[in-house]
Amino acid sequence: MKINLNLVFYAVLAAMPAIFPFSSSAGEERDFDTSYCSITYPDTKTLGDFFFRIGGRRFNFEDDTALARSRADRIIDRVMAILGMYPKNFKVRVRLYSEYSLGSIASYDSKTDVVTVYANKVTDGVFAHEVAHAVICKYFHPNPPGKAQEILTQYVDKHLWDDY
Repeated sequence: MKINLNLVFYAVLAAMPAIFPFSSSAGEERDFDTSYCSITYPDTKTLGDFFFRIGGRRFNFEDDTALARSRADRIIDRVMAILGMYPKNFKVRVRLYSEYSLGSIASYDSKTDVVTVYANKVTDGVFAHEVAHAVICKYFHPNPPGKAQEILTQYVDKHLWDDY
C-alpha cells in the first residue's frame, strides 16, 4: 500500500487547530486598536469577555467601538495617573486568549512589549497591574529591577479606583 505524503501533510495541517488551540493562522486572529493598545484576539466572544471582565458590563462592541476602546484606555489612563508616568507615544500590544489553562492569568513581557491575558479570568486590577509594567518599562531606561516594578504595579492594582 502506497501512502500519499501530500495527503498526510494536508490532513495533519488541517487538524492543527484542534491539536494546538492557541496556534492559529494569521487569518483567524483579529486586531482591535485603541489609543493606547492593539488587542489581538481569536474571536468576538473572547474580546467581549475581556471587555466585560475589565468593564463590568456586556455590550456589542462591534456596534459601539468607541465604548469598547474607552474601556481599555480608561484603565491605562488611570495607571499612568497613579504612577505619574506618561511615556511619550505610549502603545502596548495585548494578546487575548479565551480560556485559562496553566500559569499566570496575565503577564507582561518587556522584550516583546506584549501583555498576555486570559479573557475568562482577567479583572480590571490584573489588567492594570500588567499595563503598569509596560508603562514603567517604557518610562525608565534601562528598566527598573523586577522587585521595584512589582511594588509599583501592586500599588496601582490596589489603588486603581480609590478616587471614584
